[in-house]
Amino acid sequence: MTEYKRKKVSIVESKTLRYTYISLGILCIFLGIIGYIVPLMPGTVFLILSTFFFARSSEKMHNWMLEHKILGRFAKFYHEDAKMPLKAKIITVGLILVSISISLLIIYKPWNN
Repeated sequence: MTEYKRKKVSIVESKTLRYTYISLGILCIFLGIIGYIVPLMPGTVFLILSTFFFARSSEKMHNWMLEHKILGRFAKFYHEDAKMPLKAKIITVGLILVSISISLLIIYKPWNN
């Protein structure tokens, strides 16, 4: 188990709010996974949001998310340093540019002019 800096966040008292946060956290995990499959939909943002919701609702779910072998590494970058690594930024911007370029080529079809 890797040690990292943990931001201390208190869990909400209201059961209704706690269950709402857990539900939103699970929804964000699914949206994050879909975001890594579907172009132009951010995946990491939703995984970071899921850790936010789990931190306020369930310490067990929060730890599970951060320690998860695949999903946890994306959320840990933000959780540890509150920033994305430079390599991730470059890859993200590159993929966005490629996706937009392909979309423009499909829409405008310059080879048909």
